[in-house]
Formats: sequence, C-alpha cells, structure tokens
Amino acid sequence: AMSSFPQGKERVQDIVLNMLMMNRTWQPRRVVWTQDAIFISKPGNSNVIDIIPLSEVQAVQNISSRPMVEDGPWSEITRMMTIDKGESITSNKLATGPLSCRSSGYTLSVKTESCGYNAGREYCLQAPSEELCNTICESLTKSCKLARKARNAKFRFRNAQMTASNIYESAWCQSLALILIIGNFVVAILSTYDEFNTPSLQSLDHFFNAAFAVELLLNLFSKWFWPFFTNGWDVLDFVVVVLSLIGEGLTTIPVKSIRLVRALRIFKLLGPLHTLRSIINAYIFAIIPVLNAIFIVFLIASIYAMMGVIFFGDVAPEDFGSFELSFVTVFSMTAGNYWVTNIPRVTTHDGKSSRLNISFAVFVVSYFVLVNWSMLQVTIAILLNCFTKAMNEEEERVSRVQARTNGDESLRNTLDPLLEKFTREYTDDASLSLRLRTLFQMLNAEDGIEISFTGLCFQMKQLNFRPCIHLTESDFGSFTQDGLYCSSEGSLDEAQFEAAMRHQIRQFISRKLCSMLAFSTASEVDK
Repeated sequence: AMSSFPQGKERVQDIVLNMLMMNRTWQPRRVVWTQDAIFISKPGNSNVIDIIPLSEVQAVQNISSRPMVEDGPWSEITRMMTIDKGESITSNKLATGPLSCRSSGYTLSVKTESCGYNAGREYCLQAPSEELCNTICESLTKSCKLARKARNAKFRFRNAQMTASNIYESAWCQSLALILIIGNFVVAILSTYDEFNTPSLQSLDHFFNAAFAVELLLNLFSKWFWPFFTNGWDVLDFVVVVLSLIGEGLTTIPVKSIRLVRALRIFKLLGPLHTLRSIINAYIFAIIPVLNAIFIVFLIASIYAMMGVIFFGDVAPEDFGSFELSFVTVFSMTAGNYWVTNIPRVTTHDGKSSRLNISFAVFVVSYFVLVNWSMLQVTIAILLNCFTKAMNEEEERVSRVQARTNGDESLRNTLDPLLEKFTREYTDDASLSLRLRTLFQMLNAEDGIEISFTGLCFQMKQLNFRPCIHLTESDFGSFTQDGLYCSSEGSLDEAQFEAAMRHQIRQFISRKLCSMLAFSTASEVDK
C-alpha cells in the first residue's frame, strides 16, 4: 500500500467506478479526489494503490464514443455511487470482485504529464450514465485547473515557459513566422541584383534579423535548456540566426558572406512546414546506408584514376598527367558531362589501315559498365528503398504523435515503451530469453532469487524510457495474470518474470497488428 486516504473533510468526491486494467478488463475501484490529488484503491480497502496529482493532469475527457476492448455484461457490481463530501464509504456499499465487461456505461479518460509522477499514463474510468460521466468530467476539470493554478503560483518560471511555448506553437505565430521566412527569401533573391540592393532593402533585412532574433529567444526560453539544444532543427535555427546577427554587427564582413547568410535563412522554412521536415529526416536516415555504396564507387574511381596515370599519362597529360587530374577526368566521365578527346580511339598503321585503340576502349567501357551502369543504379536503388522505409516510419511516428495529441490512444499500455524495444531488437526465441533474463537481473537490484512488487515498480521507473514506466498494484495484478505468474507472496522469480513478459509481448504484437490494419483501412478509405 502506498498510503491511506485523506480525511473526510478534505475529499471533494468519493465514488466507485470501473477502471480499465492493463490486461484490458474492467475492475471496480474506489476513486477519491481532493483539491490536490486523485486516490485509487480497491473497493472495501482504505489502502491507496495509486495516486494521480491533479496538477499533473493534462486533460479529463469523455471518450464514450471511442471503441473499447471489452467483454461480458454490465454487472450490478459496476454501479457507481456518489457520496456527499465528508461521508465515508462502508463496505456494504462497495462493489467487490473482478470485472470483465462490454461497455454499456460511459467512459472518461484522465491524461497525465509524461514527465510527472504517473509518467504520462492515461487512466480510463467508466460510469453507468452519461450525466454522471459528464458531472465527473466537469468536477475533475475544475479541480485540475485549481491545482494547476496553485502549482503555477509556486513555479512562476515554468509558468512563463508554458505561456511562451503556447504562444510560439500557436497557429497564428507559426503562420507569421512562415510569412516572415518567405519574405526574407524574396529579399535574399533581390539582394543578388545590384540595382535592387538599396538602403530600403537593407533596412528590410535588418527588420527580418530582429524578427528572427525575437522568435529564437521565444523558442529558446520556452524550451530552456536541454529540450532546445537536443533538437537538431532548433540548433540549426540557432546557428542561422546567430550568424545573421554576427553579420549585422560586423561591418568588416565581405558583402558576399552577408548574402550567403541571407540565403541560409531559408532553412528556417523547414521549421513551420512539418511535411518538409519529414522528408529531410527521411533523407538523412536513408543517406547513411547509401554512403557505403558511394564509398565503393569512390574506390573504383580511384583505381581507374591510377590506371589512367599509368597507361595514358604520357599520351594525354592534360587528362591523366597526375592522380588529381586523372581522378577529376574519371569523375567527369561518371557524371556523363565529359569525354576524353586527347586519346585517339583509332590508331593508323602504314597510312593505310586503322584499328580500334584496344587499351582505351577496355578502359572506358569497363568503367562505364562497372560504375555508370551498375554501381550508380545500385546506389539509387538503395537510396529509394531506405528513403521509402524511412518515410513510412516517419509517417507512423507522426501518426502516433497526432493520436496522442488528439486523444486517440487511451488504451496505451504502461509497458509499451519496453515492449516495443523488445519487439524491435530480438531475432529468435533464444535471443528473447537472453534479453528477458538480462532485464530481470537489471531489475533485481537486491540480487535475490525473486523480485517484489515494490522493487519492480521502483526499478521500472529507473529505466531510460520517456515517458517512464509507472506500474500500479492493479497493473502488477494484470502483469502477473492475477497471481498466475508470481508466488503467493507476490514476488516473481526469473522464470515467472520471463513468462509474464512473453505474455505481454504477445498482447503488444496483437495490438500493433490491429492498429496497423485499422490504419491501413483508414488510409484506403481516405484515398
């Protein structure tokens, strides 16, 4: 047990609701909230098994219209009772026993902050009537606003950051930034013409510098410190704006350098346009495997450059007189914009007959077959394959982010970050067993034979996942299949832990397949 319930006078509401467990079943839970937090326990039990700080609740929504994974009838034990403030609940009023039901009630979700105590978990609660569900949503929303207001009063800097972030990420601010970037691009083009490079144009350029500096400061303040400097696009924006300001302050910089900085500011266009950013991200991911093929092309070109110096250095010194000249000639042949004309393709004997210059023909034809007709095509094929794969992954990532933003992932398992890592990395059954045993040893900090619920919860939070993994006592019951994979004392040994994790991985893969099928069907409908 984590703690006991607050005193009766501190309670805003004391009710019994159904809560969606990690194993996709509904079970009755006693839910009590005060001005500061939501307390959850089993019916008839005063020991709290989970706490949700109201100041960390992002939203409380009625999600009854969303499909839920449920089975069984709505039972008598799922009835919800509203208790007046200060009144305690007696055991004969409480619903008892496990529940697995098909939704005939109304569902609300409580979303938490990813960096908070509950690690971004979303709780699904169910009431038998829409009126009661809406009443709870309104009451919790009001309490959450008051709690956030009290917290913000204590953390003014964070409040200022949130305000700056809301302003910076707002639609009107991003639209204004896009207009400024396009205007700056037009000015950069006009500055390349001497007749347009007037004091008025320079004043307009100063205005863009100042506007972009204000935008950068707003973004920097809203994400201070690591969230800003660990984002590649923000760092690129920072470098471009700083170079522009340096060019603004130093009069000794050549005009060409200033014009170059103006041209670089067009990269800021990638910030507001997320579609372009997705393409660039996919290209960066795809270019890494392509570099291996390009390196092979470089080796072949270098070999042929050396052969050119050896065989044709005396005949055509302008093209093959040194390795540098020979390499440039070979590279020009690769690009298809140059043909070696200093070496005759036909040789004449006795002034009567002519024949093909065999050595030159073999040199040129073999190079074109190896590089232009083979390796370059392979390189393009690798690039297209990797780019398509990267674009699909980027679209899936964006879809997941949008789903979380729109509240379409109410059924996210708290173990999903860990389960996704396992499904991506293991290759066969033996590999999975090895990884699960290694994970058990990492989590078993006391180096004992078994790991307890308390130890598992604490060690799970220490894993490097964002959001971090937050396990409750109810989650532990679902994880162990209500004691099937643990001892009577509630501890797991290595074999039980592996069996429980394998069960969770199978469920995770099943959910992923269902999600992919649904996404594919939706995409076909959109087309």
